[in-house]
Amino acid sequence: MIGIKLGLPKAEGVDMNGGSRHDTGGFWLPSLLFVLGLAVNFASEAATATEAGSQTIRPTLAAEDLHVFLDSFVAKQLASSGIPGAVVVVVKDGRVILSEGYGLADVGLHRPMTADHSLMNIASIKKLFEGIAIMQLVEQGRLDLDQDVSDYLDFSIPTPAGGVPVTLRRLMTHRAGFEDRFKNSNRTFAELLPLRLFPYGDVPAYSNYGASLSGYILARMSGKATSDEVTDHVLTPLGMMSSSFAVQLPPALAPFMAKGYQVKPGSPPARLDEYFTDLQLNTTGDDMGRFICAVLNGGELDGQHILRPETLATMMAPQVAEPLSVMGLYFYQREVAGVRFMGHRGDTSAFQSDLMFQPQTGFGLYVAYNAEGDGSPRDDLEQALVERYFTAPVHAEPAFSPRPTDAAAVAGWYERTRRADSNLFSVEELFNQRRIKANSDGSITTGNAGWSLKASTSLMRREIAPFVFEEPSGDRWAFESKHGGLEILESTDGTSGRERVPWYRTADFVQPLMAATLAILALALLSWPGAVLLQIAGVMRPSDHQSVRHRALLVRLVLCIDMAVAAAVIFLVQADWDKRQIFVDALDPWLIALYVGAWLGVLATPMVVWIAYSLWKESATPLWTRIHYTLVATAMMTAAWIAIEWRIAGTTLNY
Repeated sequence: MIGIKLGLPKAEGVDMNGGSRHDTGGFWLPSLLFVLGLAVNFASEAATATEAGSQTIRPTLAAEDLHVFLDSFVAKQLASSGIPGAVVVVVKDGRVILSEGYGLADVGLHRPMTADHSLMNIASIKKLFEGIAIMQLVEQGRLDLDQDVSDYLDFSIPTPAGGVPVTLRRLMTHRAGFEDRFKNSNRTFAELLPLRLFPYGDVPAYSNYGASLSGYILARMSGKATSDEVTDHVLTPLGMMSSSFAVQLPPALAPFMAKGYQVKPGSPPARLDEYFTDLQLNTTGDDMGRFICAVLNGGELDGQHILRPETLATMMAPQVAEPLSVMGLYFYQREVAGVRFMGHRGDTSAFQSDLMFQPQTGFGLYVAYNAEGDGSPRDDLEQALVERYFTAPVHAEPAFSPRPTDAAAVAGWYERTRRADSNLFSVEELFNQRRIKANSDGSITTGNAGWSLKASTSLMRREIAPFVFEEPSGDRWAFESKHGGLEILESTDGTSGRERVPWYRTADFVQPLMAATLAILALALLSWPGAVLLQIAGVMRPSDHQSVRHRALLVRLVLCIDMAVAAAVIFLVQADWDKRQIFVDALDPWLIALYVGAWLGVLATPMVVWIAYSLWKESATPLWTRIHYTLVATAMMTAAWIAIEWRIAGTTLNY
């Protein structure tokens, strides 16, 4: 049963096993075993600092200094960003040394954010809790990470010719290859089954559907609802009594839920309450401190074991044989200020959170904000904290000379592997592509679609190993040839990558084409009332041929349909992810109308082409009229191709 914690001890210096500040109690043995189990995965972190680096005097990571540093840092963040509130928890050597709330949990009520009572939605961080519950069944022999999940489901996931089955390991490493889906509805998992863009099990493509599917498998094999299974076997044993996996918070916890906000530059915060759209974990800072302590202690807290140390070590260990090898089972590695950590992030339109572990040093960090803000405040906080208290290991200069041929081979345009392909939201990739340019010295320069690619240190990556390129900050990209001969760019967080785009789908080709098409169609449509005004003024005479007037009317009708569809697509693509998820059911009729309009435009294109052709055959037609309709017909053909290629003329309500 879920209740509310009251009267928790002060977070500073409190051992979550009940010991005093200096008493390690029963922590040392399991912690030592856990750290030894992970040592091989973090061997690179054991490098000693250079003589110059060792001269840098850093403050000790202790409660007193940490409070002074973070109290000032977070206060400035909230004041400058407009974000109402934040929670920060820091664990060191088995004890919580800081657990604090900052700012407001509810602006309207002026309710302060606190670490012991204020709940926030931690979004995708919930995957770690579901993953632990899954691994409990693996320990019991009730689940096999490498078995076809169709054996655990009430429907079958087809395996394409030459592909591999979907397994729990592939789901938990985001290698099942599903296209991105965010629609949350009452339909079954079978009805919502996404297309497998990458059915070979070797391409990183982050998938919330895949994660939800693993939770569904957990429910089927445990005999309980996913929320109940995680609550009974993870939250309750860890004493996380102010946390809830329920879609709707229990009445006892609901009053303590922090309000979520959106902060746009130059505008006041807008409240966003509709964040209970899927199974989510809402929790407090103190509860997350308990979870961190359990993870750092090999899965044990207060005598309660949620996992064996070796099982938890497996979850954190790289599971995929890739050049960067950073993806575990829902845990993934990443670097902050050159220092490597394990963990997971969580994002909604109203909350952003992060969870970081470094088992070999006994360090853990949880940070959450109840608004997006401008930029990434959690990144700024983590960067500042790591730079203050950690010394980045010195990596030996690689004995590798960059090869210009490698840079030339990977140059081109890339789109995200986490993307939609079968519905109209695939058009987003036209604005999310990344261009890679080869430099003569063997380095590469990178930028997003529309960016200038002038030589810039911040955008350049040098080759440190065959087809592995590193930015000065330490962020690395690796390229591999996969099935189909397309290069896949893998980034250092391991959850997703980028795939090379064929020339006819590149942003530098399609974006100008799209802009020119819309401009021609818009000007053609605007010329209609302009022509009417000129006729009224006596400057122009309407055509004497009734057939010409009828054809012009048909073309203008098609133009109206095309421009309405374009406006609707722009509106949908501009809307953020969570707003779309909130209104998905109400959106279906409008989406059907959009599809109908798009198909009408596509099917009417041959008619417009025929009209343009017929006007060239009629000698009485003015030259400008012929050119006008030829341009319109050309733009219509381009619009039809874009509508079909990017599924704007679609058929599915799953997206």
